[in-house]
Amino acid sequence: MTAAGIDRTSWAQRGSTTIAEVMAPLDEVATASPGEPIGDVLPRLEAANENRVLVLAPDGRALVGALSHRHHRAVTWLSATRDRE
Repeated sequence: MTAAGIDRTSWAQRGSTTIAEVMAPLDEVATASPGEPIGDVLPRLEAANENRVLVLAPDGRALVGALSHRHHRAVTWLSATRDRE
């Protein structure tokens, strides 16, 4: 679900609007898998429209986590540490 999708919904309609009507399609959302190197995911986090990357199971069928911009500082530190090894 996106903030933009919610904003497009009038207050009068919010009680009856479904999640499907305001959610972003998965192919428009930044995603990653748990085994990806954090350095590969960081650019997607920086570019993500909704300030998050959804972490999907390897088969892509289940949400197993999320990274958000509030994790950005830790992710940047981990990437820098890895690059020095």
